[in-house]
Amino acid sequence: MHDIVRDVAISIASRDPHRFLIRCDAEKKGWPEKYDHCTTISLIPINIDEIPVGLECPKLELLHLEGKCYSENSMDIMCKGMKKLKVLGIGGISALPSSLGVLKSLRTLSLNGCRYLTDISDVIGRLENLEILSFRNCTGILELPREIGLLKHLRLLDITDCNNLEKIPHGLLSSLSSLEELYMVNSFRKWEQSAAESEDKRMASLVEVMSLLSNHLKVLVIDIPDFNFFPKDFYLTIQTTIRFQISNREFGRWLFGVPSTSNGCYAFENKLEIVKSDATEFMEIQIVRILIKKCEDLILEGIKNLKYVLNELDQEGLQHLKVLRIRDCPEIEYLVNGASWTQQTAFPLIQSIKLWWMPKLKAICHDQLPQSSFINLRSLELRYCPVLKYAFSLSVASNLVQLQSLLVYWCPQMKEIVSKEWREDETASDIIAFPKLTNLTLVDLSNEFVGFYEANKIYSNHEDQNVVGNFI
Repeated sequence: MHDIVRDVAISIASRDPHRFLIRCDAEKKGWPEKYDHCTTISLIPINIDEIPVGLECPKLELLHLEGKCYSENSMDIMCKGMKKLKVLGIGGISALPSSLGVLKSLRTLSLNGCRYLTDISDVIGRLENLEILSFRNCTGILELPREIGLLKHLRLLDITDCNNLEKIPHGLLSSLSSLEELYMVNSFRKWEQSAAESEDKRMASLVEVMSLLSNHLKVLVIDIPDFNFFPKDFYLTIQTTIRFQISNREFGRWLFGVPSTSNGCYAFENKLEIVKSDATEFMEIQIVRILIKKCEDLILEGIKNLKYVLNELDQEGLQHLKVLRIRDCPEIEYLVNGASWTQQTAFPLIQSIKLWWMPKLKAICHDQLPQSSFINLRSLELRYCPVLKYAFSLSVASNLVQLQSLLVYWCPQMKEIVSKEWREDETASDIIAFPKLTNLTLVDLSNEFVGFYEANKIYSNHEDQNVVGNFI
């Protein structure tokens, strides 16, 4: 924006009774000359040493500062002159001044990105009306102070990407009786599974976290060492309202080209990542069974004792699942075995499926499935499936009216996409058109590969499709 245009805009905005002051070049211009009527101020970056003595902002409710130089004297001036402040976001700070405790009206404190901040215990317990506390990417914090447990009105706690956090004292999380949202991706992982010998050595446990679900907790984003850490005697109902992202993936590990880092977003779909686990063990845990039922994005890698995914994980058909990614599961033969399936629609909302390195996968599905199964599938990716001979049965293929992208890579036994089986009574109405398919990649398939399927008869009157594809 041109300087003249910006100055005119600031002049016009200054006449508004609810004044907002936002500067992205505050490092050059410093603290504003007129500020006493502002309700919101955002200065990026700013040298806090330049705060004028005697500062008074009686109407200020929101302050956002990003800088590198924060003297304790300047911070004291700032806090004493903004006693009605409700929201404070400050970046780059290395220590919290004791004067922060005078901000009794403060509801939100954001310390995101303060990597040199190591201790917040002296001040945090005095902010008794605090409802939102966030210190994402504060890598210098090693221990969550017990004083946070004094914040009885706290509704949101975000310690995402605090990857050096080693200790959360036992009982701290369960004391946050008003907590509604808890975010802990790439953070604390030393959850207590059994009680330590002495109380001072005890860590936070998933029993504490689950107890919060009985109060107000509605959002849970955590990393855990193993799904067996969930309490076996705690029960959720399918009616429980909760949004979640839960993973036992190791730090820094990539799955399907996705790193184990947070995206900084508070809006997400229910997601589970289950890695290097035994299906017979985690399916004994009632909480895990309910989370799988409610899941919208599911990643499975290195799962033992799992042969038919849907049959063994959810007899109701994973009614909410939209994205399914499976890799390196050595025993899986089908996503669903129709021969032993119920009349429940299978994967009614699924949009994307990726199956990689599946040594025993025979097909996506076997035998017949109920109408509308897979009906919303848009993308299918099959890689490194050495015994896969076909992808779908006819009953499922006829539902793939939304399929837009199909990739099959190094499946040397694949002869056709749709199986010949169960097509003895084939009619013209059974022919598959895939009307929305626009991206097709077929690489390293069987020398006997015939195409999508080998029809028993030849039918006409099918419109040509514009398909962009690679065939190797």
